[in-house]
Amino acid sequence: MKKAMECLESMETDGFEPDIIVYCSIISGYCRCNNIKNAVQWFNIMVESGVAPDVYIYTCLVDRCSKLLVMDIAELLLAKMYRTGFSPNAINDTPLIHGYRKLGNEKAYKLHRYMIKESIS
Repeated sequence: MKKAMECLESMETDGFEPDIIVYCSIISGYCRCNNIKNAVQWFNIMVESGVAPDVYIYTCLVDRCSKLLVMDIAELLLAKMYRTGFSPNAINDTPLIHGYRKLGNEKAYKLHRYMIKESIS
């Protein structure tokens, strides 16, 4: 991540504004490093700069949060994703089920039943 941040700094010094691809690379990099704090921080920087997140960024964050059992952040991100117009789907909802299941939380069963009832695939 150090080299990625150096590259970003160099781009900004040269007058380039980060776009969705740059932010996606940074966020997914932090997710792969299990650094949710920095991933979410860069997500917020991206949104504040006026760049709208795409479904890939949301999926990356929700998946990693769920794998690390940071379910409160995963829920907030998923809710924000749906509020901004993305439709529920199994790719985004299934990581929550796995996270809740690992925690022994009954939300896993409830979310699974909801997905079946609403034909979310």
